[in-house]
Amino acid sequence: MNGQPSFDPIIRETLTPVLSFGTEPTSRGNVVIVYRCAGNETPRRSVPSFGTRLRTAIWQYEVDSANHPIPMTLRLPAKEEAFFFTVMVALVWAVSDAVELVRSGVRDVKPIIWGTLDPVLRAVSRQHSIEDSGQAEADMVKALEKETGDIKYGLRMVFLSVNVRPDSAAERYLAEREGSRRAGELARDEHRLQMLREGHVHELNELSGRLERARADHEIALKSQRADFYRTALRGDNYDFVVLQLIEHPEDITGVVEMLNSGKERFFDKARMVITDLLKGNLVNAADMDPLREDAINQLRTALDIASPQRRVMIERERQSLIEKERIIKDV
Repeated sequence: MNGQPSFDPIIRETLTPVLSFGTEPTSRGNVVIVYRCAGNETPRRSVPSFGTRLRTAIWQYEVDSANHPIPMTLRLPAKEEAFFFTVMVALVWAVSDAVELVRSGVRDVKPIIWGTLDPVLRAVSRQHSIEDSGQAEADMVKALEKETGDIKYGLRMVFLSVNVRPDSAAERYLAEREGSRRAGELARDEHRLQMLREGHVHELNELSGRLERARADHEIALKSQRADFYRTALRGDNYDFVVLQLIEHPEDITGVVEMLNSGKERFFDKARMVITDLLKGNLVNAADMDPLREDAINQLRTALDIASPQRRVMIERERQSLIEKERIIKDV
């Protein structure tokens, strides 16, 4: 309310001349004329008689009876005593009883309007927190509906509306609190996300471990199956199948050599036949045969290290024969 302009409903106040004659008007457009005799007599709309004018002074008041829209701004406390609402009131007032207005001596309607609205709006504002400004505004509108109409001192409230929002300090507090709330939610969301990521990584590691174990078991089963195949093929002298299988699975060569070594009497012949078939079939080149040749010869030497010198000579000759065959194949 501080700083609001004053609103005087009386346009002009004059002393009526004693020797004025004729009929004085009682109204003029939106102006209502009220007369008042000296001695604090009751004001009246009718023109005093000539005799009355001779006996006492007559005051003439020109009262504005038009509708006057005015804005008002009130700072009202919220439920939290430390914060306030800024309440902007738009109202239209008018003089409903000019005689009563003059009798009461009102020269500024602002305190009257403020005294009427402030208690009503203040009682509502104290019931709401600063974040509930929307509900506070709705409740103030309901409360002001009862105040529309005639009020004291010959005044009337023609129209009332309000707009409520937190003041600047409350808005800063709300912004900071909302920022803190969002930061907390973001931190909780990030924590949940991190937990989900860690759980997902743990599940992936478990699945990867299971997959590796399954692959290892499957590989062992395949190797066992191939070992049975090699064992059966070697017992039945099916060397061609052995050679084809070894080309597809060179990692099985050492195992097959060990199988050949297990039967020392037939080891040399079988090893020679396998290696010779691999070379003749052009299934491997000389470079591929280097590890197989050296491993087979080494295994052969180990298996037959208790054999006679003549047998070792035969092995060396066979080695030279294999090397020569590899050279021929390479040249071709």
